[in-house]
Amino acid sequence: MISNKILKMRLTKYICIVAIIFTSLPFNNCPVRATDKLHIIENVRIFDGEQVIPKGAVLFGEGKIIAVGTDVDIPNETERIDGAGKTLLPGLIDAHVHVADEQDLKQSLIFGVTSVVDMGMEIEVMTRIKTEESTGHAADMARLMSAGTLVTAPEGHGTEYFSYIPTISTPDEARAFINARIAEGSDFIKIIVDDGHTYGIDWPTLNMPTISGIIQAAHQNKKLTVVHIATLADARRVIEAGADGLAHIFSDDAYDPEFGNFVAQHHAFVIPTLTVLESLSGAFDPDALLNDPNMSPLLNADDKDRLQLRFPTATGRAAFNAAKHAVRQLRDAGVPILAGTDASNPGTAHGASLHRELELLVQAGLTPIEALASATSIPANIFHLTEQRRIQPGNHADLLLVSGDPTNDILATRNIIAIWKDGVKIDREAYRKRAFSSNQNSKNLSIANALQKKMNTTDANKSSSLSDSSGDLQQAIQFYNQKQYAAARTTLEDRIKIQPTDHIALFYLGRIDLDEGKIDDAIQQLEQAIAFDEQNADYHYWLAIASKKKMDRVSVIKKLGLAKKMRSELETAIACNPDHLDARLNLCGFYLVVPGFIGGDKIKAKEQAEELLKRDAFKGNLMMGEYYRTEKMFDEAHTSYLAALKDVRAHAEKQSEIWRIQVALNDLGRDLLNAGDTANAIKVLQQSADEFPESFTAWHYLAFAWQKNGNIDAAVSVCQKALELNPQKENWQRRMYNEMTALMAQLKEK
Repeated sequence: MISNKILKMRLTKYICIVAIIFTSLPFNNCPVRATDKLHIIENVRIFDGEQVIPKGAVLFGEGKIIAVGTDVDIPNETERIDGAGKTLLPGLIDAHVHVADEQDLKQSLIFGVTSVVDMGMEIEVMTRIKTEESTGHAADMARLMSAGTLVTAPEGHGTEYFSYIPTISTPDEARAFINARIAEGSDFIKIIVDDGHTYGIDWPTLNMPTISGIIQAAHQNKKLTVVHIATLADARRVIEAGADGLAHIFSDDAYDPEFGNFVAQHHAFVIPTLTVLESLSGAFDPDALLNDPNMSPLLNADDKDRLQLRFPTATGRAAFNAAKHAVRQLRDAGVPILAGTDASNPGTAHGASLHRELELLVQAGLTPIEALASATSIPANIFHLTEQRRIQPGNHADLLLVSGDPTNDILATRNIIAIWKDGVKIDREAYRKRAFSSNQNSKNLSIANALQKKMNTTDANKSSSLSDSSGDLQQAIQFYNQKQYAAARTTLEDRIKIQPTDHIALFYLGRIDLDEGKIDDAIQQLEQAIAFDEQNADYHYWLAIASKKKMDRVSVIKKLGLAKKMRSELETAIACNPDHLDARLNLCGFYLVVPGFIGGDKIKAKEQAEELLKRDAFKGNLMMGEYYRTEKMFDEAHTSYLAALKDVRAHAEKQSEIWRIQVALNDLGRDLLNAGDTANAIKVLQQSADEFPESFTAWHYLAFAWQKNGNIDAAVSVCQKALELNPQKENWQRRMYNEMTALMAQLKEK
């Protein structure tokens, strides 16, 4: 895996096989201002969450349902809404999502999903959203219930979501671990039991004693336990251990005729997430939503791209059919089935995909009324959402009005007429306009290029060449190189006022914004520069770098859209200039670290490394080493790194990049250590420490290597050396420093 310092990111820590999402525009679907006015929807078919009233009325006001029935008194000055030919439903509940930020909740609401159950998210984001809810600033968002930090093994499935999350290894840790999750604000406990083999991956996973300990500790704290599983065998094991529910139905091609009765006997519930399993199987046709006139206008460009994504490996249609068959068993056995999508995975979109999930549940054997209950009263009962359980007096006025009869035709849920949350109507039209705008913005470059062709050729040429400038552009570039950004900006902005197509000025404005940390502004400037000179490799390269930098500023699950942009711009840069070494180096690293469904490709990575080697010995050997390391060919990686080190030592102009070799050797030593090859780990790490004596990381790993090798004296000596370096105690270095301090204390005791 390529190091953070080489790519300044670690996509594999951000993008996982079961939980990824595109970056979305910050739409603000503000609700219509609430008033004290009463509203009544009359002459309407009502599905209250459990049963149908063929023709009745619902009176609501001040955020609550006041009356429901066939004979409701209508107070004076009540707004009357004719519901003839329509059906009123409770706001829908998606019982399995992953929320990256507020936008996911806004988008859910716009499709009638008034509540979501999150199965793992960033604690900081969860805390912020819950604060917004408690202070009345979340009127335009679906309600959030969250597991917070999921429970998984070290390096196990789930750790891909985050740069760092706490993990658990033994039953003895269970009580303290669960107490910590509850203290963070987790509403329930989500457990990961998945070794990855269903997807062709090898993950560590929790053992059964630890799983049992976690479930017991959660129940002692009166918290539900929901378990992510991928296989039938694991599903049976965790239910036998006392799990309250499954976060998925199994996705292996398995069958057990008694599975439904088995789950029913243990009083467990299941969230099948057929939507994501359909995508995982390779069977999903995105046109099911993209061509739906009730869905597509409210999907922005990123949503549409995400719906067309594919997982890197497919479980196959047989596995998906087995999952649907298991759902039918569960239904026949009376097991509570909850509708959930696992958005934001490939093939999903928040809000919209729940309507697909309802369709799939009906295909699997549920009646339309049972499917509707799976997205309303059943999850409300399971997760104790007491005021969202049904359309009944005293409950939240979270309502969904649709045209037609979804109790007979489940597709009618998509034909949304109106949505209310806490009795306040949501402005779907404003959201639709913003979605349309986002789709139009995705075409901006082609529009700008067309504009360029129509503009005066002489004026365009004046801005395309330094030699044609009056000298002020050269002066601006000189200011930029001297980091006199204010002076450079003033000159560049003056040029653009006179000549809006001056792509060189736009490019340098983008570089200034990038250096000053104004990433969004930088991206905008660079995109405009490209619009007027799309063959400039540097423009595409720096737009890729800006996209990469923005990844550090967005939530961990929302990096995929930026990753896609980064790859595209790097590939374009190389197409424009095959000798652009930095673009090749970054693209090689990209191919190495990301999953295949985003664009990762080991073959392409090796090809880029080989092309680099033809052009630059240092960068070529460095990336060949990275390729070999990802393939666990550690001897070859070591040889390549040493060749790169030799070349960088021999050329003064490359000295500024020597840190790359330091990082590479340290990462190689760590990989050898993790692989159990302590002898070679010590050899590589000692070499790194000798070459780079100020590298705290080298000494840090070396101390652990000596300890693992059984040489306590050497470990103590190296540990002391590491601590003497007095590292900057921030972020990952703080954790490493704490590890080293704890190791020293442990070794001294021995």
